[in-house]
Parts: sequence; structure tokens; C-alpha cells
Amino acid sequence: MIKKLFNISFLVLLLSVYSIFSHNLNKNNESNKLDKSSISQTFFAPFLHNQENSLDYMKYHFANNINCSAVNTCPKKFGNCKSPNECQCNKGFINYVENSKITKGFSGQYCSYEQKKQLYSFLIESFISFGIGHIYAERYLAGYSKLLLGLLIIILYIVQKSFTKGLALEDFSKTSPKLYITQILLMLVICIWQLIDIVLIGINTYLDGNGMPLESW
Repeated sequence: MIKKLFNISFLVLLLSVYSIFSHNLNKNNESNKLDKSSISQTFFAPFLHNQENSLDYMKYHFANNINCSAVNTCPKKFGNCKSPNECQCNKGFINYVENSKITKGFSGQYCSYEQKKQLYSFLIESFISFGIGHIYAERYLAGYSKLLLGLLIIILYIVQKSFTKGLALEDFSKTSPKLYITQILLMLVICIWQLIDIVLIGINTYLDGNGMPLESW
């Protein structure tokens, strides 16, 4: 039974990794033909972006058709005036402004949104895990869901220890099969989730909680 569960989970993991890489490869090859409505139907859509899409890069890192001023609209802390009507963002800062339309978080200064760092998110989620990397990037739903799942596994482990009281794991699986299988399944889920997170953060595909890309390492 356990061997079958591990085989199934391994197959699911391989399919997940394959779909992630093939999805990003297709986006890079067909960025000009990309239909964002099709992406909105995927599970990860609220958290993903195409880092290689040149249109996305321009939208986030440049403010065009503006009155560029180093004093008012494009301070040196955030960017620099490439021309009288173009502000280029400094590393670590991007826009909340698309096509010169003022959107959420606009402060009157372009390039004023400070990005969360991909490196921090990757290291935190890799070594501390339990959704803390998501919480750092303000993806609270994913972060707290993963944290609660981790806490549930720990609670089940404590319950298992109280049930076994020195019994071998094999004996515990026979005396409490439902609890044993539930614990195994939850551990498989969080392991697969962890591997997917490491891959997606590693290729900088996640957005932060405000829908903005992370600063690349």
C-alpha cells in the first residue's frame, strides 16, 4: 500500500515539474501570441508571471509618456530620467503604473514600488519552509495554508507517538490504519508542494501578494 502511494506521488511530481517547464518554454517561444485568458484558468495563475516577456519588463521597469522629473516624478532613489518623458527604474524598484494609467499603490512617484527579493524568498522557503517564504512575499493565502498543513502533520505525529507508546511503526499501521495513512498522505502532499515551490521560486515565476514580480537574484 505504502509503496503504491509513493509511486503515485512520484509520478505526480514528475508530471508537475514537466508541466511547469513546458508551460514556461511555450510562453517564451510564443510571448507575442500569449492569450492571458487561458492562463487565468490554471491553478497557479494568481501567483505567476512571465519574466522573459519583454512587454511585462517594459511595463514594470519603465514609465513612458510622463513628465519626467528627478525631483518629483522620478527621484534618484527610485530611478532616473532616460528622456524628458521616460523614467527607468533602479534595480529593486518597479511600477504600479501600466500604460500611464494610475493604479493601486501609485504615490505620484514612478518606480516607487520596492520589490520583494527572489533570493530571500528562495532561501527562506528552502531552509525554513512551512510557507514562510510565501508569507515574506505577502502571498498570505498560500503561506498560511502551507503553515497550517505543516502544523497539522506535527500534531498528527505527536498523536501517533502517544498512540504507539513504544510500538513499532508497523504495529501502529495495523492498530490505527486511518491515522497512519492520513499522516503519510499529508507528508507526501507537503513534500510535493515544497518541491514545486522550490522550482517556481528558483525560476522566479511567483508574483508577490500585490501581483508584482520579485527582484531577480
